[in-house]
Amino acid sequence: YAFASTGYRLFPDASVEEMAQDVGVALQTLRQRADALNIDSNNIIIIGHSAGAHLAALIGTDPQYAASAFSAIKGVILLDGSGYDLEAQTTGKQESELPGLYARLFGQDLNRIRPLSPMEHVGGRDAPNWLILHVDGRDISTIGSTAFDVSLRAEGLSSELAAIANTDHGRLNKEIGTKEGDVQTQEIDQFITKALR
Repeated sequence: YAFASTGYRLFPDASVEEMAQDVGVALQTLRQRADALNIDSNNIIIIGHSAGAHLAALIGTDPQYAASAFSAIKGVILLDGSGYDLEAQTTGKQESELPGLYARLFGQDLNRIRPLSPMEHVGGRDAPNWLILHVDGRDISTIGSTAFDVSLRAEGLSSELAAIANTDHGRLNKEIGTKEGDVQTQEIDQFITKALR
């Protein structure tokens, strides 16, 4: 596989909308440069951890960000995110991990929050394959990940949910590709192989 890493502007210098736009532009640019890079621009898997998982989920459910590159997204891998249902977290229906930060990032206006919530977009044009990994025993991630998985499956999408034991929020991501991260590495490898068939 070819691997590309993209950054995005951060709060407070950029809004969440601008962050998602940055990632979407990176995907479009990657496709435009595919020939020069000698890569297959029609088979893309996006992966994100924590806040990046929210952005990956948003990009995988709301085509406006990836625009012309959206059809190339064959799968999305989410690593220990919790911000998939922002309305539930804002209204208290689901516990929010960092309520102060979420309030600064997303505000309190549901008319702004809903479009930034991946859960709101499920059932429209969605990426077809999903892998959602979360830290076993980390309640906020488990609740959000499980609810998002249920939502995706209810729309007939292929979604796999896995709790990763003996790790924490940071290590789940950092240890991919290492002996300590064998479980998540195998989950990711198997998912990519299946999603790109």
